[in-house]
Amino acid sequence: MYFLLKKKIYVPVAGWKSYLIRILFANAVLIALLWWFTPDMEIWFEWQAFERLRMLGVLILGAVMSYGLSLWVSGLRY
Repeated sequence: MYFLLKKKIYVPVAGWKSYLIRILFANAVLIALLWWFTPDMEIWFEWQAFERLRMLGVLILGAVMSYGLSLWVSGLRY
């Protein structure tokens, strides 16, 4: 990437910096959510398969919703 920028082969257009900041913000929100709500391994192994599947579904749904919402809040629109 450095070579492409140095030789002016790739010139980023305006708006890439704000786009990158929005993506990094959404990733930080996603990491915080998963870090906070993921149970400890001991608890995870004590659960039956259905309980693990239910928690995994809740985590995935929450991750998708928080990522989309944080992108929307930061101003990224489709």
